[in-house]
Amino acid sequence: MSQTNAEIARAYFEAFDRGDLVAAARFLAPDVAWDWDNKLLIDEEPIQGREGVREYWERILATSPFAHADHQFLEADDRVCVLANIRLQGAGSGVELAQPCGYALTLRGGAIVRSLFYLDQVQARQAVGV
Repeated sequence: MSQTNAEIARAYFEAFDRGDLVAAARFLAPDVAWDWDNKLLIDEEPIQGREGVREYWERILATSPFAHADHQFLEADDRVCVLANIRLQGAGSGVELAQPCGYALTLRGGAIVRSLFYLDQVQARQAVGV
């Protein structure tokens, strides 16, 4: 029996949140497009490709380690809305922050082909249509 897109998204987040970036990257299509709303993060342009995303993760996690908690996975056809709380800690300051967030994932053939990150969970839900 094949996995649903929500199950694939859950496994992807489980790998990422336990710090296994190699395993998490295996859920991404080789040509994945990874982006965020309003250019919130440190790169100006969307990231293209599995290796580019993994390198981005390594770079951002070195300065601001984070993980997700309280996940919800809402599936609609080839898309999954992931709602979570992102918890991060400044590497230098040690300051801890928590913020609701959302992702709009598009999957094809069992792989994530597009990931959009939102700080606004309503926007993430709207992007997926759930």
